[in-house]
Amino acid sequence: MAGHTLAPASLRQEMFLNSIADITLGGGAKGGGKTFTSLLIALKYMQDPYATGIIFRRTSTDMKNPGSIWDEAVNMYSTLYGTSGKRGIKVRSRDMEIIFPTGGKLKFSHLQYEKDVLSHKGGQYSLIILDEATDFTEYQVTFLLGRMRNAKVTQYSPKMF
Repeated sequence: MAGHTLAPASLRQEMFLNSIADITLGGGAKGGGKTFTSLLIALKYMQDPYATGIIFRRTSTDMKNPGSIWDEAVNMYSTLYGTSGKRGIKVRSRDMEIIFPTGGKLKFSHLQYEKDVLSHKGGQYSLIILDEATDFTEYQVTFLLGRMRNAKVTQYSPKMF
């Protein structure tokens, strides 16, 4: 991580990053840094060895497109940590999962159909991020609220962004 600094680029991003609410909503125009800020939030959580985070987009295509949040995450976190040795991240592209040197795990998934939430029925997450939250249904959001129950995380309480 030497030589690389990531920080919020605006007061709005800083407020979002430092929110202590259980659920935090943020919006704004394209190019306002919402995705960047979401990845900073995830990075903060992944410092805990027990952290289990997940970032959703509505479709897998939205998740995997060039320049998508998955691409941005891999680029950002690889730049910070590298991808080799004990201090590097492990990128599992097939599973769309990043494992941090601390042991924290960040998964990327989609919820194209309402029933797709059922594949997270047994999940226990300390962080849930809905990228483009307006694309999700009320049922999907309320179902996911019940998955925010990772009691092992010591530094931060479970949150939904």
